[in-house]
Amino acid sequence: MNVLRLEVSATEADFVVAELYEAGVLGITESGGADGLVLLEAYVANRRDAESLAGRFPEANASIEPADERDWVAHARAQWQPVAVGDRFFLAPDWHSDVAVPEGRIFIPMPAGQGFGSGAHESTQLGLSALEHTAVEGASVLDVGTGSGILLNACHLLGAETLVGCDTDPVAIEAAGEYLRNQAAPHSLYLGSIEAVRPRRFHLVLANLNATLILNLLEDLFAALQPHGRLILSGILREEQDVIHRALGATPGVTRIYHSAQGDWVNFRVTTSVH
Repeated sequence: MNVLRLEVSATEADFVVAELYEAGVLGITESGGADGLVLLEAYVANRRDAESLAGRFPEANASIEPADERDWVAHARAQWQPVAVGDRFFLAPDWHSDVAVPEGRIFIPMPAGQGFGSGAHESTQLGLSALEHTAVEGASVLDVGTGSGILLNACHLLGAETLVGCDTDPVAIEAAGEYLRNQAAPHSLYLGSIEAVRPRRFHLVLANLNATLILNLLEDLFAALQPHGRLILSGILREEQDVIHRALGATPGVTRIYHSAQGDWVNFRVTTSVH
């Protein structure tokens, strides 16, 4: 057993985790690294595979060491603890099947697999919290960059009528499909960005991406909304919130802009008039 250590930025961490799981690592732990970076420790069966993985991340200050005799799979799983999110949700990984869900909360299994958005990351938790303050029951929902599918599952549990997701990563589409099927959440998933679902329009559009992608897709995100639609944006760092707020404020039809923050991340909820 070997441990591959990588230092990545906070914005890259979930994407790197998804790629590592896709490559078949046995477990991953995450902690604070030097200079504000995130330290990922991935447990790999043999050194050759660890070296191959290290080569995928040349900027990550990769190092490889033999692991000790600890049960690394159990150790990695121990890092994924149940967590209350917002006022209504309670998340736990599927190996915590016997966890006691607090009264009044909605249980969401954490998809600890290959798609971005396990629920452990603050940007995903902000997206989940935003859904609590959004009219979801009976709505049609589009999740752009659906990743693991956890936001669509939350919408399903809140009573959404139609669930549609798109993602440019075929691995994410496969992982989200498996997760949503396991949750008995009827859905349609499309490989590609938002153009993959045109010309359909939705009551609610979700985008847990990053500030650059959101700015590039903003016109298309609004075009995918039905009249009086709602938009939820996550994956935005605090230092990027002003540029996103200005772009939203300059968009015709926007009636209200709300934002919330958690850690280094912010989330925007937007309501629109006839668009």
